[in-house]
Amino acid sequence: SEKAKSRFLANMSHEIRTPMTAILGYSEALQDKNLTEAQKDNFLNTVIRSGKHLLSVINDILDISKIESSKIEVESIDVEVVSILSDLDDYARLHCKEKGLSYQLQIQYPIPSVIKTDPTRLKQVLFNLTNNAVKFTSNGWVKIEVSFAYDQMIFSVEDSGIGLDRDEQRRIFDAFTQADTSTTRLFGGTGLGLLLTKCLVDMMSGDLDVLSFPGEGSAFTVSLPLEYGGQD
Repeated sequence: SEKAKSRFLANMSHEIRTPMTAILGYSEALQDKNLTEAQKDNFLNTVIRSGKHLLSVINDILDISKIESSKIEVESIDVEVVSILSDLDDYARLHCKEKGLSYQLQIQYPIPSVIKTDPTRLKQVLFNLTNNAVKFTSNGWVKIEVSFAYDQMIFSVEDSGIGLDRDEQRRIFDAFTQADTSTTRLFGGTGLGLLLTKCLVDMMSGDLDVLSFPGEGSAFTVSLPLEYGGQD
């Protein structure tokens, strides 16, 4: 709807302006000749962190516009599951450590050693879900479970965070909305991550399910057929 789109644009502008203001402010502050080395390091780190955040916002916007104009493509190649899991494990461990959350990766064997998938898009999906879990959990834990059943790879990202009520669960995958704008302001984020994740999972012929209770946390589960795209 037009209303959702204009709210989305206002939200985007805010998302872009915040890191941009930090980048300019701290870059100007770096021109001060009397800064200590520690201050310089601190300011530089803030500039780099804000730059990375800005890039991820812009990448989300570009991906959404590609999906909207059907320009995004997924490939299907042989990928070693261990390489996907080791990248995901490193990423999740680092983000949980930064926030002081406990973290574990549970693999329920047996799982295939090689699957046909799009490694870039699969990682994007799993990183997005991990990011979300960490973002909405201020203390507690994040857990990733990986299993294989009914010819499907199943990746589940669980957290002990703020959770979602029924209505929010229905709305999170809508274009241009995040559960609630105050949540967006509090936690940051474009609200695009989940929409993008859902679109990518659909393109890989998979399913994305959410099980969540307010105040008790959420579990997002991706089920992917071993091969997709009509190939045998």
